[in-house]
Amino acid sequence: MTLSLAARLTAALTAVVITLTLLTVMLMGLSLRSRVESEMASALTRDATRWQALKDQELRVLAELGRVAAANPAFTAAFAEDHSETDALLNEHRMVLGVDLMALVGVDGTVLASSGERTLPGIDKVVRQQGQVLLPAAGVPLFAVSQPLQSNGVPVGYLVVGSELGAEELRRLGEGSEDLEALLHAGPRLVARSVRAVQAKALLAAAGAGGNNGAEVNVGGVSLHVSRVEVGEGLELVLARGAQAEWARMRATLMEVLGLG
Repeated sequence: MTLSLAARLTAALTAVVITLTLLTVMLMGLSLRSRVESEMASALTRDATRWQALKDQELRVLAELGRVAAANPAFTAAFAEDHSETDALLNEHRMVLGVDLMALVGVDGTVLASSGERTLPGIDKVVRQQGQVLLPAAGVPLFAVSQPLQSNGVPVGYLVVGSELGAEELRRLGEGSEDLEALLHAGPRLVARSVRAVQAKALLAAAGAGGNNGAEVNVGGVSLHVSRVEVGEGLELVLARGAQAEWARMRATLMEVLGLG
């Protein structure tokens, strides 16, 4: 039976409305994806900023402790004496100050005495104030600062003070942010981790294969946006966030706009 003109017009208008609705949904979907990616990038940038603030705070504390310790003439005098007992002196003061490393370094960058390891990659940059990280081959990485020591106005060396860098810093970084996954690594070596939704090794592998900061990667079936922050001496911080919560919020907004919720 032939449809009436009114019926054909109604069908045509309905088709137009459906088409426009589908186009609107598609465009809004693209817009929402862009907004989610932008929000993830912003969140990771804020995480990196918080990390820098934690690092700066720790270095300020170390610098102040170093100044206090450097005022002790025993350290300057140690450069002119036998170093056999200097390690014990450094360890004693390390415990008093509540730090993890104290070392005496000559003007040529040689570690003369230490409360811990003597092989400390990065020590040359620390004494020249060009770096703040020590990366022992087997031990825990450290934030470190140096204080120059003089005898009668003549430089004799440096006092280096350091604090371990690892799980505690990641815990502080993640406070109030349960969605944040983080790990510290030096090449394939995992130094510290704070992960919940994924395995640390899987996250490290995905971060290494990922693209730009904020890129979305698949980690064992979990979609995460990943960012990498250079810490120093080959030590790197990997930050990751899942977009599931943000997507849920955006979908709810879309449903409300379309009147389908």
